[in-house]
Amino acid sequence: MNQDPPAGWIGGYAQITGLRHRRSGHGCDDAGRCCATPGGAVFMVIADGVGSADLSSTGSALAVEAASRFLAGALCTREKELAEDPHRFAAVARAAVRETCWAIRDFAAYENLDPSRLSTTLGLAMVSGNSGVTAQVGDGLVVGNYDTGDTSDGRYAWIDPAPVYDIPTMTDALPGAGEAAIRVTVLEGLTEIFLSTDGLRGKLTHPSTGRVNIPLVTQLSRDCRARTSEDWLHKQLQQWADQLGDDTTLAMAVNPDPSGWTTGNRGDHRG
Repeated sequence: MNQDPPAGWIGGYAQITGLRHRRSGHGCDDAGRCCATPGGAVFMVIADGVGSADLSSTGSALAVEAASRFLAGALCTREKELAEDPHRFAAVARAAVRETCWAIRDFAAYENLDPSRLSTTLGLAMVSGNSGVTAQVGDGLVVGNYDTGDTSDGRYAWIDPAPVYDIPTMTDALPGAGEAAIRVTVLEGLTEIFLSTDGLRGKLTHPSTGRVNIPLVTQLSRDCRARTSEDWLHKQLQQWADQLGDDTTLAMAVNPDPSGWTTGNRGDHRG
């Protein structure tokens, strides 16, 4: 029997300039976006411009724009398909990263620039029903509340973190040159997701265990559902502004109706 779509995911996005950049007047090298679709899905994109690249803020902005445009088109009228069969969207997530790589390369060629001057990481997610797909290049952080298959640590878990000291950027991830740099994960039984640039690692990580800081992410989830103001997430980041040396971007989404479009029970597939 066909189900009417659930009320839909709700999300938020905010960024702040890190303490070091505020002191130097450098400005923020991060970019991000969180968008809801008419069919109840949400897609999020974040990018962290590499500090050693002089045009990294341009690179991160290009990455977010290109990935968002691709995902908006890919999800149009297909929200229920993502909810019911997210494995089919692993290829969509990988294609979004490839399209973003080429957008950065094309811009560099048009402006006669070395692409490395636009170096940036990228994290993206698309969620619908109880399902989601993420793609990552670089050292961004993704936390999900989903059926991990490991009941010893609850449902919150890191999603495919980058290996230490192996931090590729979008200019390393072109087809045929760096496909292994693109990490894609399919998630089922999903109710919450958080994407962050590396600047928030010290907050999202529990200091004594190195695992997800569950009290923090559950509080963020409650605040997202309550939505006390339009800029509630920015206000939260502002409270940490003097504790965060790096630029910080956080995008998140929660499913207020997890009963809608329920799918499988594991989040361990990589496309």
